[in-house]
Amino acid sequence: MKAFPKAGRRILSAILALAMVLSTVPGLAAVPAHAANGRLTGVQSAEAVGNIVTVHFSDGITGKITFLEGDIF
Repeated sequence: MKAFPKAGRRILSAILALAMVLSTVPGLAAVPAHAANGRLTGVQSAEAVGNIVTVHFSDGITGKITFLEGDIF
């Protein structure tokens, strides 16, 4: 921890503690996405904007794929 001075370590500790406390507040939790029952069948359309591909399936489900590199998503 020599990279952070004493005051920096205290600030970092306070930020991490606050993040841990806030993660337990029910109203701040992420809302789960609608779960699909069964298999996705047909692709209705797909559109790419930059490295994000949005896929619309025929049953109304929409998915997003983010490509970090050419073969990593």
